[in-house]
Amino acid sequence: MGSLAEVVSGFDTQLLSGRTWGDSLHLVFGDIQTATECAMALQRTVGEMDPAGMGVAGLRGMRVAAHAAPVFDGWDPIGNVRVFYGSGVTKTTRIEPRTPEGEVYVTHAFAALAVWRQSGASSAATWGRFRRPKVTDR
Repeated sequence: MGSLAEVVSGFDTQLLSGRTWGDSLHLVFGDIQTATECAMALQRTVGEMDPAGMGVAGLRGMRVAAHAAPVFDGWDPIGNVRVFYGSGVTKTTRIEPRTPEGEVYVTHAFAALAVWRQSGASSAATWGRFRRPKVTDR
């Protein structure tokens, strides 16, 4: 975990929360680009490790899952730490076990936001008239 902690510390300007959960990392970022870069850097670092030398010869890589969604910011009085929770966190935890080792899986929301941000757009707008569902024109 020491090598992974070094990677994560390189992104701490946008890291809102970084915690471990068993053999998992739970990271919350304030920026989609930083989250993407951190995920890829973590994969590169794990790919450069010697699993046999570490006593985990069966390790083929890390599974990374990412989702972009609103989350709630709260305080855990038992752990005495800031926490983020909500359905966005739950969705990510359900994707991770299905992600093949050595891969990064993201949700449609994460991918769409990443592409939109990369495009340099500062806002989005609709064009034309759209009929609203279940509403009739009078």
